[in-house]
Amino acid sequence: TGASAFPFRGAKRTVFEGGIRTPSFIYAPGIVAPGETNAVTRIVDVGPTLLGLVGATVRGLDGRDVRSDWERPSNEDLVLFYDKAARCGAAVRGQYKYVLNGGC
Repeated sequence: TGASAFPFRGAKRTVFEGGIRTPSFIYAPGIVAPGETNAVTRIVDVGPTLLGLVGATVRGLDGRDVRSDWERPSNEDLVLFYDKAARCGAAVRGQYKYVLNGGC
C-alpha cells in the first residue's frame, strides 16, 4: 500500500496505535489558539464539535463536542474503539489500552 504507521504498531482498520492515531490540524483564528495537543478525537466527534462552534446542539448524535480538549486535554476520559464486523475493539484511558480479541 505504500503507507506506514511507523513508529506505531498496527495499520489502518486495527485498534492499535497505527490504526487510530492520525494527525490532523485545525485552523480557526480566534477560536482555537495556536499549539499542539495529543487529545483523542474520533471522526464521530467532528459533527458535534462543528455544531457546538455555531451554537447548535442535536440530541442523539454519536460523539461529543471536543473543543475543551483543544485547550485542556483530559487523560481521564475513557475512549472506546470497536469494529462490529471484525468483533474486536479497544478501550483507552490515558496511557493505558485494553485490546479485545487480538486487536483485529
